Order: sequence, then structure tokens, then C-alpha cells
Amino acid sequence: MADGVVAMAARLPPSDAIRFLRQKVNVPTERWGELEGEAHARSFAIAGAASDALLADFRKAMEKALIDGTTLEAFQKEFDSIKKRRGWDHTGTPGWRAEIIYSTNVSTAYSAGQYRQMTTPDALEMFPYPMRSTRAATALPARCAARGTWRNWCSTISPPGSIAGAADWARNCTTSSWVSAGFSGPRSA
Repeated sequence: MADGVVAMAARLPPSDAIRFLRQKVNVPTERWGELEGEAHARSFAIAGAASDALLADFRKAMEKALIDGTTLEAFQKEFDSIKKRRGWDHTGTPGWRAEIIYSTNVSTAYSAGQYRQMTTPDALEMFPYPMRSTRAATALPARCAARGTWRNWCSTISPPGSIAGAADWARNCTTSSWVSAGFSGPRSA
């Protein structure tokens, strides 16, 4: 019985990720680079998607992808349908462009949801130390922890503010894991 409950829970949509996507505001753009910094976290924008209808269609497809667990391949078909229906002439190959839109939005939404869960009072009480790295296993600066600026540094570079596609990961850890990773000293809450 318990295994069935766990399996069922694993199939539930990621509510925090969906909530993050839903709170964004559609922002039409003519080209890449029009939005910077915090604007990316607050806006649903696709470079070159200058019409409200086109953005609404892509946003609906992204929301469906999060709710239903749509694969990249299924999204690529939806991408082709949307661009044909709206007459969108984009840069790059269709497969590449669909993958950029899909992977950026899915990873950012999941990361924002994960960050929200990691920073609840209950999570911070059980796992008070944030750990962050990249696919390249870049060590994070221990001096930030020693100066008590660790939490501020993590919140500054944590998704959705980090670079999309960087394959970053973040987690909170216990005091013993923090010390095992070579960190010591205070960190800010």
C-alpha cells in the first residue's frame, strides 16, 4: 500500500514550479537581450515572440508541459503547430529553438519551485546550510560562509536568477554535511 502512495505522489505535478510559471507576466520582445536580470525571473518572454497571441500559446504549452510532464519531443510537435498557426518566423532551427524554450522554462520553473521549498522555515530548521554547484563541480567559495554571507550569495545566484542551461544544482544540508564538505564558520540565515 505504501509503495502505491509513493508512486502516486511521484506522478503529481510540481505545484511550486507551476505556481512560479503562472505568476509570470507575458512580455513580447523583438529580439534576444531585451530583458536582463530580474526581468527574466518575472517575465514570460521568448526572444522574437512579439505578439501577445504567440506568447499566450507558448505559455499555455509550457504550463501543460509542467502539469502533464510533457516530453521535449511532444513539446517540439506543439512548437511546430504554434509557429505554423501564428505564422512565426524565428531564428535558429525549429528543433533547437523548441529545445531552448522548453528546457529554459522547465528548468527555471523547477529550480524556482525547489528554491521555494528549500527556504521554508521547516526546511531551514532541518537542513540549515545551502549547497550549490554546477555540472563542472565548481567549488563554492568557503570565504562566503566564513564571512556570514553564504545565504545572501546563494539567494543572489540561485535559480531562477542563474544562467539557464548551466546545470546548476542546489540543496540544503545538515551541519555534519556542511562540515564534511569542508565549510566551517557561521552563515547568514
